[in-house]
Amino acid sequence: MISWIQTPFSGTMVLICIAVCTDLLWRKIPNWLTMPFVVLGIWLNAVQLGMGPGVFWALKGLAAGLLVFIVPFLLGGAGGGDVKLLGAIGSLVGPLAVSWIFLYGAMAGGVVSLFLLLKKKRLSSLTGIVEDLKVLIFNLSPVLAAGKRESIPYSVPILTGYIAYLIAGGAV
Repeated sequence: MISWIQTPFSGTMVLICIAVCTDLLWRKIPNWLTMPFVVLGIWLNAVQLGMGPGVFWALKGLAAGLLVFIVPFLLGGAGGGDVKLLGAIGSLVGPLAVSWIFLYGAMAGGVVSLFLLLKKKRLSSLTGIVEDLKVLIFNLSPVLAAGKRESIPYSVPILTGYIAYLIAGGAV
């Protein structure tokens, strides 16, 4: 029997917590963090589900995690580390769970973005309405204020999304 500490969901919490620390300290989620967790996700799922199905499940999760965050990345609202973080999470928890984690995290990021926009009084400016809509609709982390680009460390909304997923009944 596999103990709780060996489950993909415990590995996910470790990954996200370390990512939050590196993101807050250095504004970077490094490859040395995400890549070993991709391997760990593939291995843990292979152990739990069997070699063929487990590896396939982890790879589907990896692809889902990368794909759900690719649009914000291509629009310049997310960093590559955020994309790789969601991919690593996907390899651990699978495609459906990472999609829910992304959705909950996007809602959390939208709330943070809205707060920052209100704080900077950007929502009252007609000239900034297009940028404001990009931030709120696509949940892009950059917030433009007075010509200065600010961003939120997106690992924090991802952590919030993961916690919300677990509270909503996600597997542990």
